Amino acid sequence: MQEPGKEKRRDKRIERPCIIRFRQIKPMVSPVQWDVTTVRDMSKSGVLFYSSHYFKPGYELEINLKTPLLKGEISFHAIVIRCRPISGIKGNYETAVSTSKIDEGMLATLDKTIEFFIRKKRQESV
Repeated sequence: MQEPGKEKRRDKRIERPCIIRFRQIKPMVSPVQWDVTTVRDMSKSGVLFYSSHYFKPGYELEINLKTPLLKGEISFHAIVIRCRPISGIKGNYETAVSTSKIDEGMLATLDKTIEFFIRKKRQESV
């Protein structure tokens, strides 16, 4: 069991619902299908989201993330780290991915977005 206050991740994360579109790109599937879901939490190095599809660790996904702060989307590729069934909800999975291919500008935007929500949460708790 992890010690309280000990974070395993190397980057700050936020628990803020955001909308993402994602699709599997490696191994390639046909036809290519986009899915939409919500994020449970995210950092600049990874995202945890809910899916109705099981993805094997190592699969590569393309992800487009949208938040109210952005005019456009943050697009990147991610590698599946784990995909676990959600207890009591048949056919739904908690999927953890690690960012793999992300443009420096997109990474900076993602980092600023996360910092914004961290500051906002601190202000709300005061």
